[in-house]
Amino acid sequence: MADQENPSLIHETIIPMSIEEEIKQSYIDYAMAVIVSRALPDTRDGLKPVIRRILYAMYDMKNFFSAKHKKSARIVWEVLGKYHPHGDSSVYDAMVRQAQWRSLRYPLIDGQGNFGSIDGDGAAAMRYTEARLTKLAETMLADIELNTVQRRDNFDGSLQEPSVLPTRFPNHLCNGTMGIAVGMATNMPPHNLREVIDACLYFIKHNEKIWSDGQPRHVTVDEIMDIIQGPDLPTGGIIFNPAHIREVYRTGRGSIVCRGKTHREEDKKHGSILVIDELPYQVNKASLVEKIAHLVMEKKIEGIDDIRDESSGKTIRIALYLKKWVNADKLLVLLFKMTELQSTININNVALVDEGIQPRTLNIRDLIAEFVEFRRIVVIRRSIFLLDKAQARLHLLEWLQMAIDQIDAVIATIRASATKAEAKDRLIQQFAFSEPQADYILMMRLQSLVWLELQKILDEMEAKRKEIEFLQEVLNNPAKRDDVVSQELIEVKEQFGDERRTSVATDTSVWSLNSTLKSILNEADKVKEDTIVWIGNDWTVRVMFQSRIMNIPSHTRDIIYTHNQDNFVIITSKGELVVQRLKDMPWSKTSDHPLDLKKHFGLTGDIVFVKTVDVWYDYLSFLTSHNNIKKIDKNLVLSFKKFPTVVMNLVEQGEKIISVLALRQGDKIWIVSQWWYFLLFPEDEVRASGKTAGGIKAIDLQEGDTIADSFLYRDEAFVLVYNQTHHKMLAIEDLRIWKRAKKGDKVATENITGCLAIDEWSITIKYIDGDQQTIHSNDLHLTIPEKSMKPLGTKIIEAIFQPWEEKKENKQYREAKKAEEKAHQEKKANDWLFGHTGE
Repeated sequence: MADQENPSLIHETIIPMSIEEEIKQSYIDYAMAVIVSRALPDTRDGLKPVIRRILYAMYDMKNFFSAKHKKSARIVWEVLGKYHPHGDSSVYDAMVRQAQWRSLRYPLIDGQGNFGSIDGDGAAAMRYTEARLTKLAETMLADIELNTVQRRDNFDGSLQEPSVLPTRFPNHLCNGTMGIAVGMATNMPPHNLREVIDACLYFIKHNEKIWSDGQPRHVTVDEIMDIIQGPDLPTGGIIFNPAHIREVYRTGRGSIVCRGKTHREEDKKHGSILVIDELPYQVNKASLVEKIAHLVMEKKIEGIDDIRDESSGKTIRIALYLKKWVNADKLLVLLFKMTELQSTININNVALVDEGIQPRTLNIRDLIAEFVEFRRIVVIRRSIFLLDKAQARLHLLEWLQMAIDQIDAVIATIRASATKAEAKDRLIQQFAFSEPQADYILMMRLQSLVWLELQKILDEMEAKRKEIEFLQEVLNNPAKRDDVVSQELIEVKEQFGDERRTSVATDTSVWSLNSTLKSILNEADKVKEDTIVWIGNDWTVRVMFQSRIMNIPSHTRDIIYTHNQDNFVIITSKGELVVQRLKDMPWSKTSDHPLDLKKHFGLTGDIVFVKTVDVWYDYLSFLTSHNNIKKIDKNLVLSFKKFPTVVMNLVEQGEKIISVLALRQGDKIWIVSQWWYFLLFPEDEVRASGKTAGGIKAIDLQEGDTIADSFLYRDEAFVLVYNQTHHKMLAIEDLRIWKRAKKGDKVATENITGCLAIDEWSITIKYIDGDQQTIHSNDLHLTIPEKSMKPLGTKIIEAIFQPWEEKKENKQYREAKKAEEKAHQEKKANDWLFGHTGE
């Protein structure tokens, strides 16, 4: 009615605008609402609003890790009713994802019940599942009551909610995030928490530090990427091409190839089995198995007899049983090409900056910088809050001490007052107390007047002064503030950090799966992987494609750390030689039965030598039972194409090889006869010969004497001599260096079956019944050559050898890798310094 009486009022509320402008502005407002309020994470805590509200609601409900699980429905409706006015499915779906081990590298919610599976099964309804915060999630909410972050009204203005959580680790980097907004999207993969925090610590320590020339130094993406190797996915797998990964992280956009991990097994009943151990990130296991089966049925992939999903819980195991004729490498490449066993991870680091209002694409260095700056602000706000609180408390304590010092006058004043208000006014007037101090004094109990209570006040005052001094230093000194930030990051790293699950490989053939199959196989075939060769006392072998071995079997003769491109060299007593690449050997575990090399390669003689090529040696020497010795160049051995092949001509009846040594130039060879004679001569006394050549005379034997053994001498201090049950230990200085084919030194009065050059370390004795004993050489006392041998035990000795732990060659591969990595780091530092100086 009023509007009809005053028509001008209607015209004042109408704003003329074209429909195009109105639609444009409304769409922009809608887009910004979706970007800021739903889809994109904030660089400060790495969370989207719905997840932030879920975590805060659970915190508000005291649904901590130490508490019992609460029904998911209760949590969801708590979030909906207080903070998030949207559908319940959006909240529950977000909550479920935070509890899934396959989705988040470090889950933030500890779920109980059915929260879905890697086969694509959905979670049970919220009324059936329960949840609580994880310990790591609680660190995201630490200090939230200390005014560390700003708060804002909820949707109806009835409550306050935090605009961001004061997290102590960069969640968007450690757990990754995905979101589709209007006109933009984000996709960040998970990373290793330990690596991310190390990068943050490096940034805090080095960024904007002043160089000697007075110029500030800025941490670069390359420096960060020297610490963060790339994504570390919860499902493991392998990512490729570090140079490309570095470029993607430099721009904040790109894609990275990820493959599942596989290995091969040999089974007596089923033959070869190709096992898929780990899947690429976000690959549905059931769909992958179904896809492989579909390809087999359509005959696009041939050679698979059976497919079995033998997975259990978090352990992935898809077993592909292969036909005998199949080329496993070719099959594997086809699987990479035609299934999700190789997939692409798209990276698009779009996040909100400028206090959560501005979307921007950030590189890895910018993401680290944004989080570090946020943590500094959190520490400042917390320190201000705690400082105000400490100063207020100290203010009360100081006047409380004063009141106790003149307690009689204070009590008299209170007793003379008719009311509490009058007593308060008199205390303020007579003693110059403030209102809070007067109120506190009136609330005191009489027990506070005892001496012990007064001492507590004095102690608390001292503690508050120290706290105030510390907080003021944090606020006034940026270096001290950075120390606090760093220490809190280190605490999170030490409590929750773990090893990488995703391996990084240098192979670049993953980018050319559409090229010829031959070129793909050639490239893939050259990729180096860490490999352990375990050799047992009985010359059985396990080839394990891993970087370390946890449980060492007691019957271990040798363990060699190498790579899968290295070659076995196997020699038998009949001169049979096999050279076999480790990559082509059957894979096994420590718990599996070892491989019988003699049976596997169809050898007729007894194995006397097993070693890999990459161990440092130049020649192989063969000593036969008929006193013949031969030396052959290792490169000649590697030039042979067909195996088994014979590398020594054993011409005499019953002659066999009894000892094979891996020699370096400059080594010395010991020849030992059963009648106590030792002959020590340089290896160059034996000229290297060809494949078909026989041997030459090793030692000048007495009539009736026979060869016992040969062994290597590389400047060891002692020689251990033994027969079936006795031993003696000699000093090298008691023996002379001869020429080949001489008689040598006489060192014992009993028959000798073997000997070993040793220093001060342990030796392992293997008995004929299979038992073994490890003793230290210090327990074997020196004996002069003329003395008789001493008992070593009651059992018959089969062999004595140096335990694998103390062989220098076992560390060679790992030391070479460390040296290579160190050289790479030094080159990077020099390149950076050269570029910096040039600028």
